[in-house]
Amino acid sequence: MASPFSAAVYLPCEPVGSKLTVKPDLSVEVTKLDRGGDADTNRSDAAQVARALAVHAQSGAHCEDAERLGPIKWT
Repeated sequence: MASPFSAAVYLPCEPVGSKLTVKPDLSVEVTKLDRGGDADTNRSDAAQVARALAVHAQSGAHCEDAERLGPIKWT
């Protein structure tokens, strides 16, 4: 998800050894507080930060079968 000032990444994440009966998800949302500037640049910046945080969060959560995040796709 992305808007001119925010971006989000949603991924499945089951921590290694988890006994949860529900499939947990990991989500990261970034919102740019400074509303000035070019919309395309703002959106790209927010998406890059959200992607980097999602990769870091997957690693920190020890997700089984962590997804490799490919290029950013606008939806």
